[in-house]
Amino acid sequence: MSTSKQPRTVLVTGATGKQGSACVHYLLHSPEFAYNVLALTRKRDSPAARRLLAREDSSVEAGRLSIVECDLADEEGMRRVFEDARALGGENGWFGVFAVLAYAGLGADAAPEEKHARMLADLSLTFSASAFIYSTTLMPGPNIADVRDNSHRAKYRVEKYCQSLGEHDLNWAILRPGFFMENFDGFLGSMAVSVLNEGMGTNATIALIASDDIGKVAAGVFNDFTKYRHKILCVVAECRTMPQITAAYKDATTKPMPAFSPFLTRLILKFNTASQNVVWQLNRNDQVRSDGTYPEFDEELKLGQEVCALQSFHDWTLNRTTPRTPSPSTAGGGATRDGWNNLSIWKFATGRA
Repeated sequence: MSTSKQPRTVLVTGATGKQGSACVHYLLHSPEFAYNVLALTRKRDSPAARRLLAREDSSVEAGRLSIVECDLADEEGMRRVFEDARALGGENGWFGVFAVLAYAGLGADAAPEEKHARMLADLSLTFSASAFIYSTTLMPGPNIADVRDNSHRAKYRVEKYCQSLGEHDLNWAILRPGFFMENFDGFLGSMAVSVLNEGMGTNATIALIASDDIGKVAAGVFNDFTKYRHKILCVVAECRTMPQITAAYKDATTKPMPAFSPFLTRLILKFNTASQNVVWQLNRNDQVRSDGTYPEFDEELKLGQEVCALQSFHDWTLNRTTPRTPSPSTAGGGATRDGWNNLSIWKFATGRA
């Protein structure tokens, strides 16, 4: 570990979520630098916050992990959080921010998400953060005029806003994660498998990533931020077709991937606008990667994959079905619960946000 006299202080938003908690873990266990991590959450005593503290108890005892309670909607409160972070870090120790915002849900209003992300970028500039990492999403093409998901449009506008602040010395880096492997978890995962089997072209590939690996990449970017300053990184382990995904699952588990009947799936796709939009976005993303409309993808993918090793879908599935030490994003449960990502079975089935 670095022998730097003063640890780097990093503020992690969404710290009790999958990406955030993984980033917290990998920062605290970085072999390259010492970090003091401020984990932002709306409720200090929430079950997720308690699980985070219990998992990283040695870092808590050493004073290297602190839970910070504040709602992103409280702009004055967030300014005080940044003031405290800078004071704690000191002149050289105040280092950066990992900004990951909760997904509002399929079809939901993303205005608050965009507002909060812009505020975090503004505060990072105001308080001279050495590194501001924004976790967004893999875009379904360079033209978002007809993009159907509000969150995709909001994230794209935030990306452009961060880049504009770069002209005023905001030290930004953008992570564009692919389709979460966790989307195939549990009952909702069975529905996702069914919908994608039915709606994706046979040869269309889905860019896949485990949420734990997003946090791992974020920590790696902090470790070598000079290299990634003003860069966009696609955080994707592999691009696979649905037949390849289901084959990998069976190879890892010896069981077929759970799915609904084709009849029920067709009904969902016929009447569920949200699921139609997900399929459209994934198909379009495959198309722009294949036809050269997204020429930057290969370079952004290379940047994301060189930071650290990423799990294939086969290995991710195998790891989850083989007894082992839980990964940071699954420790304490919750990774397979219905309602993941602010969805519920009823909302998914009816298309309601």
